[in-house]
Amino acid sequence: MSAHIETADDFRNAVLAGVDEINHFPGFRPHSDYLDSLSIYKIDEASARAAAQKDITVVTTLAFLLEDMDEMNEEVANEMKEVLRNNISLLKKHKAPIAIGSDNYGGTSYDEAKALAASGLFSTSELLKMWTENTVATIFPNKKLGYIREGYIANFLVLPENPLEDFNNFQNISMMVKDGSVLKATTFYTH
Repeated sequence: MSAHIETADDFRNAVLAGVDEINHFPGFRPHSDYLDSLSIYKIDEASARAAAQKDITVVTTLAFLLEDMDEMNEEVANEMKEVLRNNISLLKKHKAPIAIGSDNYGGTSYDEAKALAASGLFSTSELLKMWTENTVATIFPNKKLGYIREGYIANFLVLPENPLEDFNNFQNISMMVKDGSVLKATTFYTH
């Protein structure tokens, strides 16, 4: 069961309801009525701890907000960044699974991951884990995917350069393997 949320109260209620997944970080789309008091989007420690204990995956969907911050009043943008830092640090502290998801129908999870990388809210290694392990696990909870391990389905990408050294290396895919078969080069997706 997945809950789409907007505020910290929504987040807390979704955790109390015992959903499997929470889509959106509180404040992903701040309402103009609350710009004077962004605390409505700040999750509390107990909710973050409970989300982690219940293994509730939180899906980001922050790209639009991060891009829109350039157009916000500087004071509001800084306060919103602080709210995001608070929420992310609490979820990280308690080891709640965070997945990368896009709320952009014309885009991909790559756009979301790139915006998160540019924001500095996550390290590249954290993004890689969120994208390849947590996201896969929440989309396909009953399949053995997301790891290169014996007994797991062989779905993986081969990149010519290390994405941990430069996030843009995710754009260059030299080989794609799906269900153990190499896909033809014409089917590769590069951004």
